Amino acid sequence: HYYDKIFLIFFKCNWQADAMSKAMKDKKTNDAEQSRNSLIKFANEGLIGLDSLKQFQGDPSIALACKQVLLFYKKAAENDIPKIMDFYLKEDAFTKMKAAMDSKSNRTKEDVDAYNKGVNDFNAAVNQYNQLNSNYVNNRNKNVQDWENAVKDFYDRQIPYYK
Repeated sequence: HYYDKIFLIFFKCNWQADAMSKAMKDKKTNDAEQSRNSLIKFANEGLIGLDSLKQFQGDPSIALACKQVLLFYKKAAENDIPKIMDFYLKEDAFTKMKAAMDSKSNRTKEDVDAYNKGVNDFNAAVNQYNQLNSNYVNNRNKNVQDWENAVKDFYDRQIPYYK
């Protein structure tokens, strides 16, 4: 029963993070934004819920592990994910600019200069996106793995087993 309460808190956030990641992968920015807002909401509610939860026989380990995951999700959803999603807007703008440039038969020096600036800006955005996305994925995997290890260790300590 104790674990179930904590797992539900974890599950809500983890499910929203999965939905957000899928929406970003599919380039559905509205869906990703809705999932991001829900993730922030569930993380805040979960942190409040964890603070009011009593320890299980003096063992706060899974509550602390859950709190770490929620703090990660909250920070990522508030800070990193908007920057990652901004890339998709820049990508869309670049695609439109490239199509406009390709459709021109007579290109002026200003057209070429503007296009080259757009290419440089887009390349910088790609590099930032790759770095932010890689950091998010690696940190998410680490936090979820830490959660799973804490649950395993909790059960190993709290449930007697015989050889």
